[in-house]
Amino acid sequence: RTHIEDAKTFLQTTSETFDVIITEPSNPWMAGVAAVFSREYYQDCLSRLREGGLCAQWVQTYETDDETFATVVATFGSVFPHLSLWQTSSSDLLLIGAARPFQADLAAMARRLAEPPVAADLRRIEITRPVNVLSLQMVAFDDAFFLAPDGTPIHSDFHPVLEYRAQRAFFIRGMAGLPYRLNEIK
Repeated sequence: RTHIEDAKTFLQTTSETFDVIITEPSNPWMAGVAAVFSREYYQDCLSRLREGGLCAQWVQTYETDDETFATVVATFGSVFPHLSLWQTSSSDLLLIGAARPFQADLAAMARRLAEPPVAADLRRIEITRPVNVLSLQMVAFDDAFFLAPDGTPIHSDFHPVLEYRAQRAFFIRGMAGLPYRLNEIK
């Protein structure tokens, strides 16, 4: 099932648990949006995941900079110690986080990709086999610590560093290059 709601409030008020939480807010430089990039928000996500669950966080590399990108990664990684980075388009990325080490089940992935409704949806974006999905991974689980150097600030409801950083980076019209420099698949 899909829930389209205010994510922060929904996670704080539901008792449901989930296998996957996908969080795709707008850009963190927009007023109020940085709240769903906070440590507390990610802690709420973690508290609602079932054993072995995954959290997926969209993050852009346009209209930002390496410091802002690193703050998002460091904050996400402060709650999800096992994370990886995936490229979904030229400047849109996906952080996938887990509380425990994650190992993909390739046989299950192949079965799921073969289901007619799933296959039809994914064929539109040229994903027909597990290798197509795996080719989108830029940084493997447990190698993503390179994306946020030691000392990178953590964004929280009580120390909202992203509120300022993201807006400053937006007005400069920069681009975060760090994830592309560390891409393991070239």
